[in-house]
Amino acid sequence: MTKKEPLNIIYGLGEKEIDAEGRVLTVEFQKFFVVNCYVPRAGSLERKEFRRKFDDALKIFAKKLLDSEKKVIMCGDFNVLRTEIYGSDHAPIFLEMENFYSDEDLAEIWNKTDWTKAEKTLEEYQQALTRAVHEKNPKKIENIQKMIVNSKLIKRLAVRSVSSKTNTVGVDNVRWNTSVEKFLAVGKLNKKPYKASPLRQIILIDKGTGKERYIGMPTMYDRAMHKLYSYALAPIMEATSEKFSFGFRKFRSTFDLHEKLKEML
Repeated sequence: MTKKEPLNIIYGLGEKEIDAEGRVLTVEFQKFFVVNCYVPRAGSLERKEFRRKFDDALKIFAKKLLDSEKKVIMCGDFNVLRTEIYGSDHAPIFLEMENFYSDEDLAEIWNKTDWTKAEKTLEEYQQALTRAVHEKNPKKIENIQKMIVNSKLIKRLAVRSVSSKTNTVGVDNVRWNTSVEKFLAVGKLNKKPYKASPLRQIILIDKGTGKERYIGMPTMYDRAMHKLYSYALAPIMEATSEKFSFGFRKFRSTFDLHEKLKEML
């Protein structure tokens, strides 16, 4: 297989379920490792979950190799999109590729986002999550939630939602105005460990009474994180809330409450 006999050959990633498909082969030499892998594509919901597990296992495996202080050469078929490698749902590992793309390239990728596809993807995930709640399947619920918060397309929806509303900054004084800033923000979402920043205190003067009113403004990053995780929590709240609960629920209002009261009376 090699001109020079390797020190060791490693089959798989050390995960029985993943290694059953025989997708990774690693050869160890004195100064480096060569990892050849065939990354699974994410087609159906089940394969998306398998892909997520594969990605996580590959990251852990690669980190262990790097901890040995040897160089690691990775090759194979990574199932990435040629036109949108950075941040793609198909990418096996989050790739830090800012240095390889100009601002014009990054802006073009953001501007060419298929928002209809992104919204459809979120809708399918949330429908599957709602079904899992009704089935009372905790493991399935957890898996779908992980897929939602790790989807690059859904992260873009969160960034778009936040940046299209108020542009008031938080304590970090960061705004996402340009397409490049929005695109780079997507890559920063959901990085661990996460700790929310303090709120920026803003004083508003009531025009009628002249009294001061204080509000706390989160950073755009925190707002995007809140939005992203709300995508994974809202379907559960809707599926488990009381049928005649109308407060602070999407697509419900006091008008619905009034109609229900009139019906009951």
